[in-house]
Amino acid sequence: MAAEGYATLRAYNSGNTVHTLMVFDGWGDTVRYLNFDFDSWTDISGTTFNG
Repeated sequence: MAAEGYATLRAYNSGNTVHTLMVFDGWGDTVRYLNFDFDSWTDISGTTFNG
């Protein structure tokens, strides 16, 4: 699963926010938003490739 980016989603009516990773799983043709807004999941480090 490749990460494409990071997004914070906010509901208009309540103002609640959810922190997500934008990922591509290879099965579909669109990006998926993976919710990682959990207390026990705080390590958001990763590896990037350029070129």
